[in-house]
Amino acid sequence: MAGTGKANPTAAILASAMLLDHLGEKGQAIRLRNAVESCIADGQATPDLGGVLTTSQMTQQVIQRLI
Repeated sequence: MAGTGKANPTAAILASAMLLDHLGEKGQAIRLRNAVESCIADGQATPDLGGVLTTSQMTQQVIQRLI
C-alpha cells in the first residue's frame, strides 16, 4: 500500500480537525471537516469513497477548498 497513492487520507485529515478542536480552534476544525465533506459529496475522493483520485490528489482537493 505504501507509495501506491491508494490510501484514503480522510482519517488523517479528520484527526487534524480533532487536534484543532482540542487546541480550541473550533472554527478551523469545522472548515477542515467541511472541506473533506465537500470533496466526498463532489466525488473528489479516493476509490473506496466512490471517487477516482489518488491520496495526493484528494489531499490537494481538500487544500483547494481551504484556500
